[in-house]
Amino acid sequence: MWEALKEAVGEAKNSGQATDPELIPVKSVEWQRLSKLSYEYRFAGPIQLHYWWLTASKATLQKFPEEIYFNRLLVPLDEATIYLQNTFTTQVWKWQWVDEANASLFPTLNRLHLTEEQRVREVRLAKEIALVPGSQLYVPAVHTTLPEILAATPITNANKADIVKRFFSITPRMHKTEAQGGGVVAESYITARQQVLTLHNTGMLQYSEKPAELAAGAPGSTTIEQFEQAFNFVLARGGWPKGAVSAGMQPIREAEEIGYRFGFVQLYNGLPVIDFVPTMDIEVVPGGVQRYQRLTYDIIQPGYFQFEVRSAEDALARATSAIGDRKVNDVYLAYYQRPYYLSDAAPFHAEPMYLYPVWAIELENGERLFVHAYKLLNDPGLIKP
Repeated sequence: MWEALKEAVGEAKNSGQATDPELIPVKSVEWQRLSKLSYEYRFAGPIQLHYWWLTASKATLQKFPEEIYFNRLLVPLDEATIYLQNTFTTQVWKWQWVDEANASLFPTLNRLHLTEEQRVREVRLAKEIALVPGSQLYVPAVHTTLPEILAATPITNANKADIVKRFFSITPRMHKTEAQGGGVVAESYITARQQVLTLHNTGMLQYSEKPAELAAGAPGSTTIEQFEQAFNFVLARGGWPKGAVSAGMQPIREAEEIGYRFGFVQLYNGLPVIDFVPTMDIEVVPGGVQRYQRLTYDIIQPGYFQFEVRSAEDALARATSAIGDRKVNDVYLAYYQRPYYLSDAAPFHAEPMYLYPVWAIELENGERLFVHAYKLLNDPGLIKP
């Protein structure tokens, strides 16, 4: 469906009407009415409409308002329209072209090519579980089996020096190591220019610097220029992890200038590879990059065996007490792991490990709970940070 939507966007950007989109706020009941006769596409967190269009079409349309964020797309089977929903704010919009003659620009049923294996069913919710308004939960209609994934942490004793060189054009003036407990160790490198790089033996990398100050009256960077800065910064400092996809952007306002926080998610076979911290974030302001955080995994190969995945209903039951009276926004499968070998004595000792499937339960405030997805005799159930 994503490919079909990109194809439609690609056609629309070449249309004379592409710069005149019409976004009309509608009630959530309109979404509910259409949900049974539509295809729904979901994103892992809210993304900006303007940036989504930019990603899908490689073009920028300045008339798309930057304050519109959404995490659901609904494509009705009998309308030349796409509906957007932000389940975090309950806002819903109807997206159509000013000229109805451009109805052919929207994806049609014959473009989606869905197969029986992609059919879904609605999750049967226990009375203790409530959803955010205007949302339903869907899971595959057939039993799901998934392999574990053999992976490695990206920061090791063998490559630490190379990582540091990629970030600094001058030699760091300070290097300190801090044991944070539980076998977790952080090594920080600091330069005279207030550049700080911290490497954790969990695999997380954090970087910050003080961006250059612009001269008075100097024009700030455009959104496109800031995105290019973010892209080139990541490319030059370790490259893009395989499977990295955009998760949207949010504005950063400093005085009169606007920067952006760009987020990315790592996918494996369509499932996000996640942790309790963001996968990859980078903040760009008019003076340059000011912050970068990354926790990705080097995926080696899938495991040999396929294991049956427990039902979403079972996962929700395991997390009921942790959910409490909060509403559920979404439930989806993902891969998760924390390095199982953490030691103060050998902090960046690297051995391959297995990432395993979890049900990610996303709450109304954006918090995520993880429930082990395999049916095991020694069942870990709800995973703690």
